Amino acid sequence: MSKLSEKAKAATREHKDVDVLFDRELLGEQKRLAHAALTAQKAYQASTEEGFDGDPRFALHAYQEASTRLEEFLATIRDEFVVIRVVEVPDHEWRAVKARNPLPEDKDSWNTLDRQYGLNAIASTKAALELTALEVERDEDGHETTEKPSAEVWAEVFQNLSSGDLTSLVLAQIELNETVYVGGYAAAKKG
Repeated sequence: MSKLSEKAKAATREHKDVDVLFDRELLGEQKRLAHAALTAQKAYQASTEEGFDGDPRFALHAYQEASTRLEEFLATIRDEFVVIRVVEVPDHEWRAVKARNPLPEDKDSWNTLDRQYGLNAIASTKAALELTALEVERDEDGHETTEKPSAEVWAEVFQNLSSGDLTSLVLAQIELNETVYVGGYAAAKKG
């Protein structure tokens, strides 16, 4: 077997794991606590600037409390998250996905990602996820198993995803398939 054949057969695909939460009540509480922590962080940052009239320790304490509440909440709901592994799509398949999911002719219906990347970001992501994405489960020891969801499961997922989680999946898909890596090979070969 040639080196080319051997390396091609052993090729791996880049991937990115995305946490998804389907429980809207928990999602709402997570957003509320995250917003409170961010607001407290901004207040603390403002309290450390020159000219602030007051004691920054109060703002620091409020920020620490808000951050702790968020961390504790996230620890209690950790089992509620599902991990979707977004896997790089082979280039020829990614181009075919984009061709099957063109941008709508009505430019007013394009979202920010459609405009930025020149593709129907949501439709292309959904199609690509069905091709290569995996559900990841980890046990207490950190061992993971993966499973390829069926078309029926993907239909349920897409129907129930929050817009934030869908955006995270779109961004992961674009990062893996649209972002061009420049350089590195020449430096790696020197030696």
